[in-house]
Amino acid sequence: MASLSTIIEQGNFTADKKIREKELQPALDKAIARLPKKMKRIFELSKLENLSNKEIAAVMKVFDKTVRNKLSNALKIIKLKITTH
Repeated sequence: MASLSTIIEQGNFTADKKIREKELQPALDKAIARLPKKMKRIFELSKLENLSNKEIAAVMKVFDKTVRNKLSNALKIIKLKITTH
């Protein structure tokens, strides 16, 4: 069995991580739900369906740069909402 200092050094806080994830999930879901429609769809295609930016651009009929910008903005908005949670 690993010592407490080893666990701390390696960052093996599985229970703590699960608790944090459980607490943050509602805030994350709420932040995603409140994204503008197009931004939300791009975020979902990227993060939930694992499509590349190029694939998303083809599906959404937009430029790759639009996908990158919308995804970047979505992540900024979500981060802001979660850090203020």
